[in-house]
Amino acid sequence: MDVMISLLVGIPIGVFQSILMLWIVFRVFSPQLAWSSPMAVTPSGAGEGTTELVATVSNVGHRDAVDVAFHAELRVDHERTADGLTRILIKLPLNSSWMPRIRRGSFRRIRIEDVRVPAGEWERLRVRTGIEADTVVDALRGHPNAHVRLYGLASDPFSGSRQVFVSLDLYDGDFKPVEPPLDA
Repeated sequence: MDVMISLLVGIPIGVFQSILMLWIVFRVFSPQLAWSSPMAVTPSGAGEGTTELVATVSNVGHRDAVDVAFHAELRVDHERTADGLTRILIKLPLNSSWMPRIRRGSFRRIRIEDVRVPAGEWERLRVRTGIEADTVVDALRGHPNAHVRLYGLASDPFSGSRQVFVSLDLYDGDFKPVEPPLDA
């Protein structure tokens, strides 16, 4: 009888402890990144009147974030075309698409290098949406449904848990100068 009582009490407690530890590892010991909002436009120094887009990512978690990878895309919603598509996506090159570590409480700036976007992508954008642009800033200002979305993928050095951080649309019609985030 004592064995049966031990099993009836021990198994639910063991299952509860396992679920609790998994929750702690994947919620508490996971990286936490935050994106700046809105994205900023700054002078690039590449030429007179040229600008570049800069986003700031902050590590607002309790631990360092390691093996951090970034991806950016220009998303433009448009009227349905003959092939049934309603959105065009253009992959945007970044100045740094991977960082080995972002320390706790620090931030990094990520610059979109739209000069490296192939001319064929801008032509595809023009054909589908009618936007005459050769930079991301021109595309954002030229279409009300154009947005830049950034993705970050980071790991926790202790637990190994990996998490994806997706920015919301980082353009709200007005660009602001780059400033460090308040919580960094």
